[in-house]
Amino acid sequence: MIGTTNNVRNWASNLEENTRLQAERTARLPILAGPLALMPDAHLGMGATIGSVIPTKGAIIPSAVGVDIGCGMIALRTDLERGEFTKSIEGLIHGALRESIPSGVGINHPAPTDDAVRFFELSGTPPGLENVHVLGAAMQKRHNNDGEVRDWLTDKARVQFGTLGAGNHFVEVCESEDGAVWFVLHSGSRGIGNVLATAHSKLAKASCERARIILEDKDFAYFT
Repeated sequence: MIGTTNNVRNWASNLEENTRLQAERTARLPILAGPLALMPDAHLGMGATIGSVIPTKGAIIPSAVGVDIGCGMIALRTDLERGEFTKSIEGLIHGALRESIPSGVGINHPAPTDDAVRFFELSGTPPGLENVHVLGAAMQKRHNNDGEVRDWLTDKARVQFGTLGAGNHFVEVCESEDGAVWFVLHSGSRGIGNVLATAHSKLAKASCERARIILEDKDFAYFT
């Protein structure tokens, strides 16, 4: 640990001033159950500092959960060894990854892939589409009824199946210490995390206003 000040414990060696001030504002919230901790990658966020650990008691801060809820992470070991991974194979794999996995904000397949069709035939509609909280959050953005929102999300899921997302999401080829070749994937929630975070942040702000809770930053709004 590099230092402690104003109920903030810092592990970041290169901490920007605006990040420190944001963390200190968060640490003054009455719902904290202990010191706020800043990890080595801490940087300014919307409301909550990204790369922070915020212990709360009897309360949830939607902005601390963030828009990235629902992201995926998986590592798959292949039957290739590093010695077999020639430049030509490397080029083929990287080319196939770029061509088969769309990436970027709002970038999807133009139509559902064969894999997506098979997946939905075997697995059915994603269970989240029957979740009243998911539908309610999506309706806040779309202003449609349940059926229309469910159809919109289903169509969206079909063309997003097998896509990467934007931001810090990636797919890469790695080598483990024993020389095995792995695929590592960090996929985005493809907008669902953003919809859920936006809806719950809006509800938290309304809750704090009703309770006449004064916040240094409206994005600190919380549920109790």
